[in-house]
Order: sequence, then C-alpha cells, then structure tokens
Amino acid sequence: DTDNTKIDPTVIATTTLTKLDVSKSELSLDKNLTVVIGAQASGKSTVSKLIYFCRRVKDYMLEFLVEPKNFTTIHPNEYYSYFLKYIRKQFMGCFGTTKHMKPFLIEFYYDWNEQESSNLSRKKMSLTLDRSGFVRVNFSKDLSSQIKVLMNESAQLFSSSAINESTSIESLLSDLKTRQVVKSHFSGVVTDLFKDDEEILYIPAGRSILATLSEQLHDLDVSIMDLPLQEFINLIQSTKKTFGAKIPDIITNYTKTIDGQIKNTDVDLAYSLVRKVLRGDYVNESDGEKLYYSDREYVKLMYASSGQQEVLWILLLIFIRILEQRKVFLVLEEPEAHLFPSAQKDIIELIALLINSTGSTVFITTHSPYILTSINLSVYSAKVENRISSSTTPIVKKLLRISPNQMDAFIIDNSNGFIFNSIKDKDEQLIDATQIDGISNFINQATERIMDLEIQHDM
Repeated sequence: DTDNTKIDPTVIATTTLTKLDVSKSELSLDKNLTVVIGAQASGKSTVSKLIYFCRRVKDYMLEFLVEPKNFTTIHPNEYYSYFLKYIRKQFMGCFGTTKHMKPFLIEFYYDWNEQESSNLSRKKMSLTLDRSGFVRVNFSKDLSSQIKVLMNESAQLFSSSAINESTSIESLLSDLKTRQVVKSHFSGVVTDLFKDDEEILYIPAGRSILATLSEQLHDLDVSIMDLPLQEFINLIQSTKKTFGAKIPDIITNYTKTIDGQIKNTDVDLAYSLVRKVLRGDYVNESDGEKLYYSDREYVKLMYASSGQQEVLWILLLIFIRILEQRKVFLVLEEPEAHLFPSAQKDIIELIALLINSTGSTVFITTHSPYILTSINLSVYSAKVENRISSSTTPIVKKLLRISPNQMDAFIIDNSNGFIFNSIKDKDEQLIDATQIDGISNFINQATERIMDLEIQHDM
C-alpha cells in the first residue's frame, strides 16, 4: 500500500462533494461513508494519503498566511511561487522523494459539480511530475487569483502590525497576539475559499506501536516519519490532555464549563460503545496512560492487548468529536486491526453515530468482511426500519443506521491500470461482501475435494 510507484497517470477530483478520477476511472466521494477494499499493495494507503493531503491544503494555506516571515522576508512578486514550494514540501512530507515515481496527474476539485463538469472555472489543484521528477503544484486560474488576493491582504496586515524581531517578553506576546488576530481573520475566509468546513483527520494503520511506546512518544524523533504520521502523533499528544479523567467525569466537566448543550443521547451512546470495545476506561495520569477495568484495577496502556492499543485512538478521537459536535472528514485505515468480529461491528456503529450526530464524512479502507457486513446491517436497517413505525422496538438503533444513498463501496483493481470498481449493488444498495471474502469459497471447495479424496481412498 505504501509503494508510491503504484500511482499511475492519475486524476483526482475531490471536494466536500468529492470525486476521485484515476486513469479516467472515477471514485466519487460525495457520500457520508465511502469504503475501499483491495489486495495488499493495491494502493489503498496511497489513495488515503492523497485524499488527506488534498483536503489538508486549506490548512497548509492558513499556516502560510499567518506566518509573518513569509511576507516580511520575501518579495511580493514571489509570495505565490513560495507558497507553491511550501505545498510541494508538504506533498514530499507525505510521499517522500518523487524522482522514482512514474508520471502522474492528480487533480483535486474543491467545487465539483456533476452538472457543471465542463465548467473550466472550477477551483482545482493539480499535481504533476516535471521532467526532472519534481512535483509541480498548480491551482486553477480562479483559485490562484483568490489565493494571491489573500496573500497580499496578509502582507498588509503584518506590515501594519510591525512584527518585532526583539526577544523581549512584551514583543513576543505582541507578535503572538498579531498572529492570532490574523489567523482568526483568515480561518473563515479560507473555509469559504475551499468550500470545506470539515476538520480533516487521518488515522493510519499500525497504531498499536504508538500505544506500546506511549510513555516514550515525547522522545520520538518524528521528523523521520511521513507527514501524516507526524501529524497523527501530534494530535495524540494534544488530545491526551483531555483524558485526565474517565469519560463520565469528562462529560460532567464539559457540561459545567462549556456554553451550550451537548447531545446527551448521542454522547451516552458513544461512551457505551467506547466502553464496550475498549472493555475499560482510558485515563492519562501523571505516572502514565492506563486502562481501568474497575475503580482500582488497571493495566498500563503499553501492556494492554494489541486490539485495545490499535483501537484506542479511533474510539477517543471519534468520541471527542461527538461530545464537542465537531464536523470532521475522517480518513481511517483498517479499523478492524486485531479486533474480534463483534468489536468490528461496534466500531462501525460508532462511525455511524459520528456521521449522524455531527454530519461528518468518513473514508475507510479495510480487509475485513465483518466491516463490510456490519456496514450492510446499518444500511439495511435504514432501508427497512426507517419506514416502520417508531413504536416498534428497533433492531438497530436509529442513530446507528447509515442511509443507503449516503454510502459507497469500491474495490481497487490495478491489474491493468488503476481502476475503482463499485461493489455496491444498485438495486439492493448493499455491499457485495464476497468481493473481499472470496477466499472462503475457495477454501470450502478445496476442503470438500480433499474430503472426497478421503472417502475415495477409504481413509
């Protein structure tokens, strides 16, 4: 999955109403839940990181706009070209050097509209390789012109605020205040520019190693890791502070200190799912991270089961967003890792709850037939139970259902090019789970043939 040479000539068109076009084969991402399967090294991780990177460009732009040295040490004619180099640096942070890659074209649309597919004024970012093998970043004419306007505006703000090179406490506080004012000003503007109000969150595979090293994370040299993993580790480090107590206490404190009401039913259901999967309560204490099984019994996270370690930050990051009602675009790799099938079902229920509670969008890659069938259960329930009187005891709770028209599923086929084939039945609107579990049929058939041999030879 991490073999970047798998990126063939590629076009990606993605937005909040998103479309991914690879070798002229399109992957639409305009649903609340999109699932992608494929054999190892088929390109799932590459696609996940591409989507994450493209959606993160708005954040990288905001970072660029609020850094005064970008406008106080660079000639105004070079603002835009310097920004393109900055985006290229982030791309290389995700994928490493590009000189060994095959030629590719990636186009990410920030205002995709199927009815206006021929509209040349759409906002788009393009990524290509030049003759030397370096990534070239380009924005469409409309988008680039608006970006340049914002850069000039940022330059004016910083020039009028007299950013200070002094190291005195007063000057440092003044500069920090200026940056905060500029960031506050541009946050909404950038959101409108990219038509994207969702926080982008990437949860990679191989999470258990981070839990095993939980007490050494602050000593890790993250600079040697790819950018998405660096950002994930930074997110874990900042989120840990929230969990200085068990979740029920966190909920109580949150309702006492934060204005507005939480969605009590949603939060209670989220906690019950977290507790069910984790089989304990996570607490980050002064002497380390722990999973409490009772008031007094606990295990340190670094000694917890591999399943608990793998799933921990999926559960906690989703829970916090339900509690705080934060809308997110979640890219989640292999949520099933080291989990018993029933826990995989619970994870899908928590994801469905996130979607229904916050209006979030989720992109999943998986190798598990249980993930697919659990999604089918949520979809089928919505298809049937949503049409039945609420007085009937539900089989699947309404908050845990996924609307059939808000789910898509694809399999990657890179046997000849790079193609996304739909595995969602158009009539039933369910996923064909046999696409991922076909090996079971082969094993069953081979077993029956061996049993026949046993009978034939009277063994």
